[in-house]
Amino acid sequence: QLKCQYLSNTSDMEKWREWLTSTQMAADLGCSTRTLDRLRADGTLLPGAHYHRGFGSRSPLSFNAAAVREALRLRSASMES
Repeated sequence: QLKCQYLSNTSDMEKWREWLTSTQMAADLGCSTRTLDRLRADGTLLPGAHYHRGFGSRSPLSFNAAAVREALRLRSASMES
C-alpha cells in the first residue's frame, strides 16, 4: 500500500520533509491524481509550498504531504464556515 503512516515519535520537521509522488499523494488522500491536478489548477495547492517539479517541464511532480494535508484541512474549514 502507498498509505503513509506517521510514527508517534516522528518529529514535526520530519513530517514536513515527506515528499510523495502524485500517485502516492492521491492514494494517501483517497483521491485521484486528476483531483490533485484540479487542486493545483484552482490555486488550492501552490508551487513551492505544496508541490514542485523536477528539472524540465515534463518531470514528475512531488508533493509535500503534510503541507497538502494542511491546505485541504484549511480549505474544508473555510467551506464549513
